[in-house]
Amino acid sequence: MERAIVQSTRSQHFPGGDQIWPGFYNRGSSYNMLNRNKRAIVLDLKADAGREAFLRLAESADVVLENNSPRVMSSLGVGYEQLAERNAGVVLCSISAFGASGPEAHYTALGSNIEGSSGLVAQTGYGPGERYATGSFHADPIGGTIGALVTIAALTQRERSGRGQHVDVSLLESGASFLVESLLDYRLSGRVAEPRGNRSPRIAPQGAYPSAGDDCWLAVGVEDDGQWRALAGAIGRPELAERWPDLASRRRAHDEIDRAITEWSEQLDHQRAAELLQRAGVPAAPVLANWEIISDPHLYERGYWVELVHPETGLERWEGLPWRLSRLPQREHTPAPLLDQHSDEVLSENGFSAEEIASLREQGVVKETPADVALFIPSLSGPTAPS
Repeated sequence: MERAIVQSTRSQHFPGGDQIWPGFYNRGSSYNMLNRNKRAIVLDLKADAGREAFLRLAESADVVLENNSPRVMSSLGVGYEQLAERNAGVVLCSISAFGASGPEAHYTALGSNIEGSSGLVAQTGYGPGERYATGSFHADPIGGTIGALVTIAALTQRERSGRGQHVDVSLLESGASFLVESLLDYRLSGRVAEPRGNRSPRIAPQGAYPSAGDDCWLAVGVEDDGQWRALAGAIGRPELAERWPDLASRRRAHDEIDRAITEWSEQLDHQRAAELLQRAGVPAAPVLANWEIISDPHLYERGYWVELVHPETGLERWEGLPWRLSRLPQREHTPAPLLDQHSDEVLSENGFSAEEIASLREQGVVKETPADVALFIPSLSGPTAPS
């Protein structure tokens, strides 16, 4: 089984105030969601002893994964060259905003910046002059998925060569790779992509249509003439299929078709409307709010939700894995680890003696709280803590 070190270096200075709950760094919902089924070790990589401990751990690792800006790992003395000196077979997967080379390599960014630079925002909106970000930071999961796939490829290549390599993943390029259609269209025709709302050049009608209830909607997309005839019949307007029988005519009449669908959909609950269209063979689905997703019986039937008891936050219900393996049972899940929860355990497993671990703790290289956290918790720092 491949072994990996998942390492993320973050600022250890936290915004403070009198209302901060002790141990707040173990209570972040995003952290607790994303770090289930992992172990946590704390090392101060700015300290010589922490850097050496990290390199010792890397000696037996197959993969080191990090998502810092390109300058961070090398400046800390744990870049690919230093790792490869200790372990020629290690694969370092680095995921950064703009990649490790190029004039923008050291630019800082969040997912929202990348959505703009990758071209997504330029195509998101309902017409000229409108540009919307999604708010979901699509480049992050796309980049992570690409990083995992390419890391597997690097491990496969290592079986032939015996050597690891540095995998350099750019969030910008990951996001742009999902917009190749508009890039190809520009190269071939010179057309500049514009926001098109819910419309598609290949699917018509397509859109989100209001249904009965408060802010309830129905999503519909028709891919071919057969589905279009089925939709027209399901909404009680079979003459529409005769009037606009093909994609070109439906695209020209999209507004009128949308009005006809809306007249039907707004009389029905979005779940019921989707069920009727699905029975007719039309791709349709209710637009679900977050509370509806949490209570969706289909997800419960598939066992998607996972309930875990976290030592700081108590009972939590989280999203599970979106796949099933027929020959492997569902694994047991564990909650996200507390800061430093497994430091001694992991170090001991990797050859550190009890004396060495104790020394790391005495030096503050391994510790239970983030650096300077006492400055922001009055109960730890006394009356001089800033408010």
